Amino acid sequence: MQKLLTLSFFSLMPFFSYSLEEPIYDASSDIVVVVNQSNYSDITRSNIREIFLGKRKGYSKVNLFLTIYMVNDPVLIDQFNKNFLADKTLFEIQSSWAKNLYTNNVQPPVLVSKPSQLINGITLDEGGIGYLPLSQVTNDVRIVHVIKSE
Repeated sequence: MQKLLTLSFFSLMPFFSYSLEEPIYDASSDIVVVVNQSNYSDITRSNIREIFLGKRKGYSKVNLFLTIYMVNDPVLIDQFNKNFLADKTLFEIQSSWAKNLYTNNVQPPVLVSKPSQLINGITLDEGGIGYLPLSQVTNDVRIVHVIKSE
């Protein structure tokens, strides 16, 4: 079991490691959590926290399985984590994903390099959810939560 958790922890590293590309997000922008236009689930702040810790496989009132999309931008990820997962270290977030990946059969986030890829993924996936800078949102997705810049 120890080897399995160690292996799974390191297999998650690509999902939480940062790219060397220029950041898309600057800390003065609002961040929004978005879902597919046809997903009218009630999604609370608590639900979002559970989703991004890998503790949820679906939405409460709608029979959709979750697919989490994340833009590989270190500033954006850090800002989101500060707002929703503030009491968790990066190690604790990775450990939560490793545990839930194997015990609850939760799928890890789909990591994309551009906000347009995140929007495209969510548009094609009814259960898709992700976050991105407000300035990058299009009418193809529905905003379910806004994180105001500090």
